[in-house]
Amino acid sequence: MFRDKLNLIIIYAVMTKRTQKKPVNPFIYKGYEGPNYFCDREIETENIVRALQNGRNITLLSSRKIGKTGLIKHVFNCINNQNKNAICIYLDIFATQNLNDFVQALGTAIMENAVEHEKSLMAKAFDAFKAWRPVLSYDSLTGQPSVSISIEPSHEEHTLESIFKHLENLKKDVYIAI
Repeated sequence: MFRDKLNLIIIYAVMTKRTQKKPVNPFIYKGYEGPNYFCDREIETENIVRALQNGRNITLLSSRKIGKTGLIKHVFNCINNQNKNAICIYLDIFATQNLNDFVQALGTAIMENAVEHEKSLMAKAFDAFKAWRPVLSYDSLTGQPSVSISIEPSHEEHTLESIFKHLENLKKDVYIAI
């Protein structure tokens, strides 16, 4: 199947601030631990940041395990350093199988981003998505907040529309990597 051979990430410019922990091993093989552990790709990073800030959409296409996710998270880190009000959302849709799965994954990513970043964003997101039945819980091991939502299959298209309307109403630069 196509998904097995290639991993596709699409970034939409809809015009993290993270707690940085220092890894014991400086050679990161999974995820993104910040700019201190990100090597090379300065030109690609600069080109992608500039393209997104100019409202252009980008498609990155390459074989699996080449570092696309790390590059995207590094780009988001650069954008957040330049613009503290920017909202950067990363969404992995590899496991989604239909529109309902996609809408739930997108809604959850937006809610988790709101929980991570700003209480006022969280309140706006919960208000905008109250029809989704959002549930805020805390991981018993890490204490980190997590959000889950449920959407009725018959309301997927309306919900997707309301997601993008909510993002437009934030009056902030929003970047979504799918």
